[in-house]
Amino acid sequence: MKKKIILICSLVLVCVLCASIFVACNNNNQKKVSIGVQAGTTGEAYVKGDVDWGFAGIPNTTVSSYDTIALAVNDIKNGSINYAVVDKAVAENLVEANSNDIKMIDINLTVEKYAIGVNKNKTELLSQINTIIANLKSDGTLDAIYEAYADIDINDDGDQGSAPNSDVYTGVVNGNPNAQNKLTLATNAQFAPYEYKIGTKFYGIDMEIAKIIAEELDLELVISDMEFASVVTSVQQGDCDIALSCLTVNAKREKSVTFTTAYEEGAAQVLIVKKSDTAFDNCKTVDDVLNVFKNIK
Repeated sequence: MKKKIILICSLVLVCVLCASIFVACNNNNQKKVSIGVQAGTTGEAYVKGDVDWGFAGIPNTTVSSYDTIALAVNDIKNGSINYAVVDKAVAENLVEANSNDIKMIDINLTVEKYAIGVNKNKTELLSQINTIIANLKSDGTLDAIYEAYADIDINDDGDQGSAPNSDVYTGVVNGNPNAQNKLTLATNAQFAPYEYKIGTKFYGIDMEIAKIIAEELDLELVISDMEFASVVTSVQQGDCDIALSCLTVNAKREKSVTFTTAYEEGAAQVLIVKKSDTAFDNCKTVDDVLNVFKNIK
């Protein structure tokens, strides 16, 4: 009887060992590459996959989420991760600042619109901002803001740079939080050319829009610079009136805030890779990019 028990235990042990070896071998045959994203962004949802956003995810990848996309770029440079996914205009600036190390694959992975998120209880403010956005579009002011920020230069950490070469766009100063008549803005100043800081001043396309809105409404602009993942929540909870931070319109966020009309229609996510990486050089479409990931071995 004792010999039978020993034999059975031995067989069980062999089966366990074989299963472990099989799993290890199987894992080795499914090597994955790593993609860096900023936490809470459309890029993170796109890479991971999100049913509410309509994203299937990128196959054969692991995801590393960062407080800023600039940290992800640093990890591409030092070899800790392989790629990053971020808003196209932001990627262009990061590549310009790190041109010896990284490049952008110029294929739009998504089609997005940027708008301002407004607290759901502030319907009058929503109407006022929509009117202002319409005027900025019709009188050419919005185009002028984009042009002024077209050629800014930022350094590697993504939160410094030179102001646009214009006497009009000189930076937005954070207002007095104790002011009675104020417009409180939630942002993440890590998305040049849309929002970034030089010293104590905020710069960027979004910040210029916010400054004009506050001026038109005769309110003092008070800016709360926070982690991107908290921007929408801050407005939803009533801590801030509006969210303006390269904010992509989608159904999931619309549960938390009301979006204004879009001030940008052609936003997109793109892939950043090492400059020496040639895997995506022949890609022409999104499917081509995804096929490269599907065929990773």
